[in-house]
Amino acid sequence: MQAIIICATTNRLDWLNNCLASFKDYNKYPIISLMVNNGKGYIPDFLREILKMNIEEFVLLQDSMEIKNPSIFDICFELNKGKSVSLSNTPVAFGSTHGKFLSSVLSKCSIPQLNNKYDDALFEVSFGLDYLKQCEGNAVALADLKHSDSFEEKFGRRNMVVENEWIKKFKGTWTIDMAKIV
Repeated sequence: MQAIIICATTNRLDWLNNCLASFKDYNKYPIISLMVNNGKGYIPDFLREILKMNIEEFVLLQDSMEIKNPSIFDICFELNKGKSVSLSNTPVAFGSTHGKFLSSVLSKCSIPQLNNKYDDALFEVSFGLDYLKQCEGNAVALADLKHSDSFEEKFGRRNMVVENEWIKKFKGTWTIDMAKIV
């Protein structure tokens, strides 16, 4: 099974609804809103839940993303079937866990239990390196979401806006020092 998975927490429904609305009438692949109830939503929590599902390939999105062009999903699922696809190479491949992942590769990765945003930010880098190593060369880098000088207020938060032709991401934390105070 192939699916698009949106990571969200119960205290960020405004972000989730915004992300879902950006899909408009797109429905070629199942879109799954994966909710965690702890109010934190650290990436490893979502990855562990995904491994319990019967999904072979999935594009992982965060609720703070908008889809500008859904052709990204055909590129991921059809043109790169059976391959992992990095959608951000900042600061490393699969940076911030943006990409299309294979559950068979993900199951080989280290997925720790985390308790704070700082460790989650560090994980988003180490995970990319670990996942790329486990891919054993069966991965492609498609696009990047690099830091920018563009900022926008959204849902009461100042966000760095990073985007490419397919995706727009609103980053509330864009330096490791910011993660220390969250």
